[in-house]
Amino acid sequence: MLTGRQRGWSLLDALLALLLLSVGLLGIASLQLRTVATGHDIWLQAVAQLAALDMIELSHAHQGTPSQWQVRWREYLALQLPDGDGQVELTQGLLRVEVRWSGRLPPLERELTLYALFE
Repeated sequence: MLTGRQRGWSLLDALLALLLLSVGLLGIASLQLRTVATGHDIWLQAVAQLAALDMIELSHAHQGTPSQWQVRWREYLALQLPDGDGQVELTQGLLRVEVRWSGRLPPLERELTLYALFE
């Protein structure tokens, strides 16, 4: 039989264990959300890299002349990337392709620049 001083300790132990368990589960949930957000940002960067490489290939195919395909490429960026935009410059045989978009994790503004030589 429990004495007056011993009553309530098992309840206090159970509440403390429940508190520690809930803090641990919240930490695991936070880590999982961060992992998902990081994976999404990596996927967006891969889409931006592929779009920039596509623009380099299109520029080589059209000998670097601006035309309707640049407009379509920028529309593609706006559809595939959050706040997606791009810019293409050809100066003295050097093609510069820049892609900008918004990510989920800081820094929120992302930018990718690729260069290609024209001969």
